[in-house]
Amino acid sequence: MALIEWGKAIALGLATIASPILAETAECPTPGVSVEYSDGKDADLVCAAVADAVNGLALCELPALPARLHIEIVDGITAGCVGLYHCGEAWIEVLSPSAMTDRRDPDGAFGFLDDDAYFKSVVVHEVTHAATADVPCPIRDCVVSDEYVAYAMQILSLRSDGARSFAEHPDDAAPAPSGDLNGLFLRLAPDRFARAVWGHLARRDDPCAFIRGLTDRTILLDRERF
Repeated sequence: MALIEWGKAIALGLATIASPILAETAECPTPGVSVEYSDGKDADLVCAAVADAVNGLALCELPALPARLHIEIVDGITAGCVGLYHCGEAWIEVLSPSAMTDRRDPDGAFGFLDDDAYFKSVVVHEVTHAATADVPCPIRDCVVSDEYVAYAMQILSLRSDGARSFAEHPDDAAPAPSGDLNGLFLRLAPDRFARAVWGHLARRDDPCAFIRGLTDRTILLDRERF
């Protein structure tokens, strides 16, 4: 009998070792925001990024977050993505910092950031999408305008020194033309699109006013498709 129980204990121990560590869920200090995580440090970074995003949205008088928002830190996501807001579900998936590192382009627009700073900036980008998701679009879609806003808030969240580094990146010595602000570059060359956003926004007399114009649709970068 004792031998049987011993065998059961070994089997249970092996099963525990083979099973993945279950994720935990915690509430961020920002009301209504929860984060699902395996590493507490990653969860802290998410909550800090959400706080930064909320402050940025309020500073520019943009829409607030939905009443509830769930952010899940994952090790795998849609090919080519490091973060994803699920429209209509108040749910964001974002790669863990370690997984995100494997997908980063060291020569990309955000290549100068350390892993944690880049991770937080991606969270800000997706949280901005969550905040502005319910803004109606007067044409078929406003993807260029919406991504402009998300990238703008992502870059602005880097603080003055980070934003300055973004602008001073060697590839940004000559600002990208506003003609790069289109769906083609957004899909095929997102780093080029991001640089174009900053080059364009930095030349606005009132950056927040321009971003508000995009979110209230008095300014539209998209074109109707027939």
